[in-house]
Amino acid sequence: KLKKMNWIYLCSFGTNAKFLEKIALFCKKNKIKLVFNPGASQRKKGLHKLRNTVKYCYAIILNKEEVCEWTKKKNEMDAMRELNEMGTKIVVMTDGRKGCFAFNGKKFFKQKAYNVERNDVTGAGDAFSVGFIAGLEKKKNVSFALRTATANASSVITKIGAHNGTLSFPKAEKIAGKY
Repeated sequence: KLKKMNWIYLCSFGTNAKFLEKIALFCKKNKIKLVFNPGASQRKKGLHKLRNTVKYCYAIILNKEEVCEWTKKKNEMDAMRELNEMGTKIVVMTDGRKGCFAFNGKKFFKQKAYNVERNDVTGAGDAFSVGFIAGLEKKKNVSFALRTATANASSVITKIGAHNGTLSFPKAEKIAGKY
């Protein structure tokens, strides 16, 4: 017997808006939380073409430039609000050395970046996203999820390569507890 899947992480996976919408509807129908980190080709399609995917997302993760570019807003907080108003429950925005932010429709959350030596940022975005999902799954708490996401991404950028430095959840939780 297969265990029920709780999350799907969708990133640079095709540009067919109808196909992406089918994935989002599948998640909604099966009570699976969809986390979307749209790639450049997906964002280039335009937010209006992906609105039905965005509507069913549990979370969307973008960096500061991407969130403004995609929504055509100059203010990133307004951009985060717009994505939330479209239906996404949690909008997460990363901002490199400045840290990250999240908005859940009621409150903005901020997490400072951890002060680590940066060797290679390859894989930092995916490490962040996976750490965020793990934090939400374990604690159901946005603030904690931002800390585990930051811990995982911070560990990855201290190494060379996309996967080196990826933390187990207990290690990410321990580091997140220090902040």
